[in-house]
Amino acid sequence: MKTTEIEKLIAAFYEGQSSVKEELELLNYFETQKVPPHLLVEKELFLSLYHKKEIDLPNQLENKLSLLIDSFSTEEKGSNVFHKKKKTDWRWFYGVAASLFILISIGLYTDSQHKDTRPIDTYQSPEMAYKEVQKVLVLVSCNLNKGVNQYQDAQQGVDRVNKIIDKQID
Repeated sequence: MKTTEIEKLIAAFYEGQSSVKEELELLNYFETQKVPPHLLVEKELFLSLYHKKEIDLPNQLENKLSLLIDSFSTEEKGSNVFHKKKKTDWRWFYGVAASLFILISIGLYTDSQHKDTRPIDTYQSPEMAYKEVQKVLVLVSCNLNKGVNQYQDAQQGVDRVNKIIDKQID
């Protein structure tokens, strides 16, 4: 099999678009053929995915873990790990803060009542105001469209990743 074909199969494998037959071809190639130096990393990764090796565990590991778990449970029983912290009585602080908030709100309200609240015209003619509103709305529309486009691009990326994950799970 040619190196370019192998590279195409590897690319399809990484994208999650390879079939079982193609993956078996890759496995057979990596197990039986001499692999070029630039594909050695892929060979190692691919073989590690398909050859699940038995991991040697130290003797008595299960017993040691059981003893450690038991020691944690006895420590919890001996000392109350989940004791409640003493709560500080903050009611007086909240009362003072609420009182200050009410006083400041009343002061700002009475201050705003003394000012002239009539709107001031900023444009001499309604046509100029209408043109300015149109400019602002076009600007808002452009920025909103940019945000929507960025969201759609990100969603497409998420969809591709989900497809790859679903294929790996299946």
